Amino acid sequence: MEPHPPLPGAASSIAASTRREQELAGRDEAPLCEAWLEREALHYVARWEATRRGVEANLERKIAKRCERSGEDADPILAAVPAVVARLVERNYVNDRRFGEQLVTRLRRQGRSLQKIRAQLEAKGVPEALALELTDAGDPAAETDAEVDAAFRLARRRRIGPYCPNASQRLANRERHLAILGRQGFSLETAVCVIDAESPPEKT
Repeated sequence: MEPHPPLPGAASSIAASTRREQELAGRDEAPLCEAWLEREALHYVARWEATRRGVEANLERKIAKRCERSGEDADPILAAVPAVVARLVERNYVNDRRFGEQLVTRLRRQGRSLQKIRAQLEAKGVPEALALELTDAGDPAAETDAEVDAAFRLARRRRIGPYCPNASQRLANRERHLAILGRQGFSLETAVCVIDAESPPEKT
């Protein structure tokens, strides 16, 4: 029986997998100590902005995976995680406020509601008090305006409400359009304001 020919790209995929295994094996040869843990932490924060809690969770996963491969005892090094992350915070490699500000800006540009933004901040490990501070405009009117602007951005992305290309379809799908904004955390008042708008605002 003739063997199956290799799938397109299979050789490169296997080679990449082998290189990854060799890389992990090399890293596992280093002593499981705070120096190793700090190198792993620096490697991570050099690539990704993250919260203190996010870095701690990432390091805990790395330790678990290594110990699963090597059979080493995870408990001693797990106890060192908070101290290693605290040093990164002191050196400003990890900054919850900076991470939160960047996330809020990005999500607002994407048309996310305040409710969704706060949920994302919580999921990423931003402390609750800081999350509330970052999402509090300090002025109810300004907060309402920001929420409406975000809803218009989402409507534009989804081509609903005043961005619907077909007027008859827009009317027929009004309830569905309202539901789309509602599922994204916008209030009914905000959704109606956007979906029933005669035309899009000049700038969103």
